[in-house]
Amino acid sequence: MFLKRPTLGFLSLLFTVIGFSQSLFANGIREKHYYRISPEAIAHGVELNTQWEFYWAKLYPELISDSTTKPEFIKVPDSWTSLGHPAQGYGLFVLNVITPNVAGKPIALKIPTVTTSMSFYADGIKIAAAGLVGRDKSTSVSDYQPQVVVFTPKSDTIELAFEVGNYNYRVAGVDYPVMIGSTQAINKNFNTYLYFAAFVAGALLIMFFYFIGFFMARRTDFTALYFSLLSLVSALRIMSTDGILIRQLNLPISWSWLVNIELISIVLIPVFGGLYLYSLLKEDKFKWLLYAFNAVSGIITVYVIVMNTYYDSLIVPPFRVFVFFQMLFILFVSIRSMIVQRNSLTLLTGAAYVIVFIAGVNDILYSGNFIETFFVLPYAILFYVVLQAVLMSRYIAFAFHKVEQLSTELAESNKNQERVISERTAELHQQSTDLQRYNEVKDKILSIIAHDLRSPIASLSSVITLAEIGGKEDLDDIRSFFNSVKPHIDNLNLTIDNLFVWANNQIDGKRMNTTNISLNSVIARVFPLYDLVAKQKQIKLVNSAKEPIVVRADNSHLELVLRNLISNAIKFTKDSGTVEILSRVNGQEAVVIIKDTGIGISDENIKKIFDTQIHYTTYGTNNEKGTGLGLRLCQEYVQFNGGKIWIESELGKGSSVHFTLPLSKA
Repeated sequence: MFLKRPTLGFLSLLFTVIGFSQSLFANGIREKHYYRISPEAIAHGVELNTQWEFYWAKLYPELISDSTTKPEFIKVPDSWTSLGHPAQGYGLFVLNVITPNVAGKPIALKIPTVTTSMSFYADGIKIAAAGLVGRDKSTSVSDYQPQVVVFTPKSDTIELAFEVGNYNYRVAGVDYPVMIGSTQAINKNFNTYLYFAAFVAGALLIMFFYFIGFFMARRTDFTALYFSLLSLVSALRIMSTDGILIRQLNLPISWSWLVNIELISIVLIPVFGGLYLYSLLKEDKFKWLLYAFNAVSGIITVYVIVMNTYYDSLIVPPFRVFVFFQMLFILFVSIRSMIVQRNSLTLLTGAAYVIVFIAGVNDILYSGNFIETFFVLPYAILFYVVLQAVLMSRYIAFAFHKVEQLSTELAESNKNQERVISERTAELHQQSTDLQRYNEVKDKILSIIAHDLRSPIASLSSVITLAEIGGKEDLDDIRSFFNSVKPHIDNLNLTIDNLFVWANNQIDGKRMNTTNISLNSVIARVFPLYDLVAKQKQIKLVNSAKEPIVVRADNSHLELVLRNLISNAIKFTKDSGTVEILSRVNGQEAVVIIKDTGIGISDENIKKIFDTQIHYTTYGTNNEKGTGLGLRLCQEYVQFNGGKIWIESELGKGSSVHFTLPLSKA
């Protein structure tokens, strides 16, 4: 949903002057209602939250042909039910705007989500639509589609008309104000929230994947699981609210499921939030009440999934009250833990939840039009999740400290039991070493994921921006952008594979399942995986490894080595270049060579690549980003399988990466 910015409201008071307070009728002919806006207000952007003419059961073409219809007046945003009309039906909102010196100049409009379909006209021309406004349910199609449109007025007087239809929700009308202004101001306003929503949702999804991975590694502690699910449903809530993010990404989700996701996510946030709080704080009091709330939430979730959207919307008012008491209960538990336990964990967790509770109450009251503020829950959720991630790290560090403390106590209390002390100390030392290694792996993964996520998000943001301001003539450019994004996503996929392999090696150590492998068969299976990436850079892939050679190695290790080396070769080869793979037998070894006609590597940088004390990475020819893990993993796995790896390169002419594997003795 869009933010109602107090700053813009203040500018509206400064720079706008309303002309006539109502429409007048002279000789039965409608005289138009005008809303005057200064050029300064247009430059900054202004919300049209003023009195609009309203015509019940009228479409815009009908109003043009019938100038004798008497309007009602309604302050937008509002529901036409406030005028006594039923929620199901259709109506027309009209506002005439006078703005000096705008004739022939581009003007932008930010058109918000409406309930549940709309068509928008400027000077008699339809410039935007979401769904299909019909005269009955059979001819109406619902959709959420907040958008920015640009048009050029022919004069300083602009007639804006908003057709709205609703047959699938309990309330109807314009939910948020229309905003008018310069293209720069309106796009900035729209994109600021869009990018923020993408950032928050992305951060929450990263938290979900990280902590679900942590839970999979240690399934006895459900704290990480509850926190990961809390992050997931919070991300879905932000992505689905008014369809702002899901619709901009063109995800194939129907309007009814968009509403369902929005409702279900807000149902499940307190559920997983309460479970996480109880697990983290080791609380046992009033657990039956937590389960009772969660059981009701489960029933509501099933109801939302089974029933149609209209009946789902009917439970929203009582559901707001239920969520308020559910959040109030969690607040009570947080405050009680702060008082009883009195440690930094409970104090910080309780304080963070107080902020989320206040933000949640604000959003409930704001969405019900009880107060005039703006949505702050996404900010509060981001703050809460970041703080809880820090607390989870401290939780792990605290466990490490506890182990060390226990080791000292055992050493002092068991001086006469040398054998027991020796065994117990070794066990505790191993636990502390493991915990420290887990922390290092966690920090490394978070650092790489947070850094490497920027490039795909930046690429997706560019596609979104072009899609929202472009027209049909820009479809080819949009498709081209999507094709350019694909290599970034493929590269990110390989990065994630490398991260999981590296992290698993650090935690559990390398494992090897050595078998006799047909080298040319593995190459033939892996090499075509990069046809699409190579095609986008017009790089020719040549498989010259045709000689049947059988080696003794781990199949998964060999595939990972080949994927990383082929990916690197493509990454550092310019457009229209060549990447070739060769193999040959040299004594008791098989030699594999991946050659490219790329930019080459200096001798100094070759040393950095295989130096375990240096984290070295660089960009590819098309700014492809790496993590510095790929070649490091290749070196470890080749050596682990009894081979060796080296690079021969000449700047400006290309590189050849060689590695060996022992031949099968069978």
